[in-house]
Amino acid sequence: HIVCAAEPGPFSLVSTLAAYATLCRETGRPLTFPGTQACFRSVSQATDADLLARAAIWSATAPAGRNQSFNVVNADYFRWCNLWPAVAELFGLEPGGVETRSLVPEFEAGEALWQRLVRREGLRPSRLRDVASAAFAYFLFRADWDDMSSTAALRRCYFGECVETEPVLLAQLAELRRRQLVPLGRSPHDRRAERPPLPRVRPPPPLRRW
Repeated sequence: HIVCAAEPGPFSLVSTLAAYATLCRETGRPLTFPGTQACFRSVSQATDADLLARAAIWSATAPAGRNQSFNVVNADYFRWCNLWPAVAELFGLEPGGVETRSLVPEFEAGEALWQRLVRREGLRPSRLRDVASAAFAYFLFRADWDDMSSTAALRRCYFGECVETEPVLLAQLAELRRRQLVPLGRSPHDRRAERPPLPRVRPPPPLRRW
């Protein structure tokens, strides 16, 4: 999963999740997980878009990255069952359990509601189908296998930057609100997302030959 709030789109994890949570809040429902029980509890991974960009620049310019291929993922793995309560809190919702279903009917019926939200909240004009995709959500929340990539090669070549998934995802969701792309509920996280700069890790000196 690429975590990015630069622009919402139908294949964006951040905006699709935000749109679904918004519809739940506006219709008075808890934030239930629309995927499978296996996906809810499987191990998954994500990549912060900013981290990916910095890694791409590094691999293209650092001698250690020459003629190499790397996996670039966040420093931690996550399970939706652990992350879901934090997402619900961000939107002022109660976290619900697993309610396996397709979101196509809800998203199709929610277009009129979305337009009312745009006018009421003073959001940037948008159509729901341009912000989120029920088909993408169907795929996203049915990945019932453990997804874990090794970053050993990246670390071995001294790229030391890393981010954690939960704070990055919550910050990107809050960023959508700051940019008036989606409305968020009242919560401690509902503020301008400001991530402190990541510390730069200097590579160790080259090994001396005796």
